[in-house]
Amino acid sequence: MDYQIIDVGTHATPPATMWQERYPKELRDQAPRRAWLRYEDDGEYEVLVLDGIAHRARGGSMGVPFADYEDPDGWGRTYEDGLAGNRDPLARLDDMELDGVSAHVIVRNDFPHLWPKDRRVWWGMIRAYNDWLIDFCSVAPDRLLGVGELPCWDMDLMLDEVKKIKAGGLKAVQLPIAPGYVGDWSAPADRNYTDPWWEPLWNVLDDLHLPIVSHVEALAATPGMNGYLNGMASTVNMWTNKSVPSEMVSSLILCGAFERHPNLKLVLNETGAGWLAPLIAWAELCIDQSHREKVYSPLGLSRRPKEYINDHVIASFLWDTCAVKYRDDIGVDSLAWCSDYPENYGTFGKVKVQIDKDLAGTTDAERHTILAGNAVRTFGL
Repeated sequence: MDYQIIDVGTHATPPATMWQERYPKELRDQAPRRAWLRYEDDGEYEVLVLDGIAHRARGGSMGVPFADYEDPDGWGRTYEDGLAGNRDPLARLDDMELDGVSAHVIVRNDFPHLWPKDRRVWWGMIRAYNDWLIDFCSVAPDRLLGVGELPCWDMDLMLDEVKKIKAGGLKAVQLPIAPGYVGDWSAPADRNYTDPWWEPLWNVLDDLHLPIVSHVEALAATPGMNGYLNGMASTVNMWTNKSVPSEMVSSLILCGAFERHPNLKLVLNETGAGWLAPLIAWAELCIDQSHREKVYSPLGLSRRPKEYINDHVIASFLWDTCAVKYRDDIGVDSLAWCSDYPENYGTFGKVKVQIDKDLAGTTDAERHTILAGNAVRTFGL
């Protein structure tokens, strides 16, 4: 296939009935359950009940302009409001044709995310979602590039799920951008990425040529400031979340994961990319000024930080005024573009206009590398 635009940051939300239909049988009585509840005097709303808590559908409003929301706070009435392409692969393909997009990299986004208290229940949700996504992407596997979730607190479960993800035709696995923080796009993880505990996963991902995808997260440093639905803190997170991935990138370089595993790739979803310029500059300076003999050389790393990043990492951006401006400092091989489809503030219906703004000043060769070439290389398309 001749890929022209690969959107590296999009979402899909399963219908509310999916959990009961696909949940592992032995845990089905604990699966999220669809129900209808009346809120004040505004009629009934579809909800998912988990651990006794009813969750209204915000993801159901995706694609609906803010001005057209029935609810002033942006909540949908059902999980099937908004763009049909959020849950229907054929409708999504129609939307992609409208915008001239060749392929979507897809991660789950049934916002607000469901966080079960029991990790076995969480594993059941992962298994059910991956099963649904495999069927979703099978409609056009060269264009719908699904990212499977992992139970990243249990290595045996995780390695088994990786094999199912690969066999099912999904194109990548998802890991939290900050292990230990359970956020909107993070399954529980108990160890940081420099811990040797992760090595069996790096081995199998390297062998199977499956990239890691990590979604931008709402992670402020101060306790109590996390998340997107916490008043002013949500804006603090929106302003600062683009720098969070630097820990993950630095960890995978310094622990030698990229040194030992040439096929291990990291795709950063909606993180922006401009922050890579100061990270690279500072990492290179640290090595040259003080850390080479004391820290860097004993690690057995044969290349410099920018080389590892350009060979192993791509970061996707939208509305990032720094990524293209500092592309020579970052390296064009580490840049990709995303639309955040089908989010309300995304670019559906005007992708080409937004791309022209975001990539202004690039050459034709740079443009193709950012829009398609890097993703083709990373996902083995």
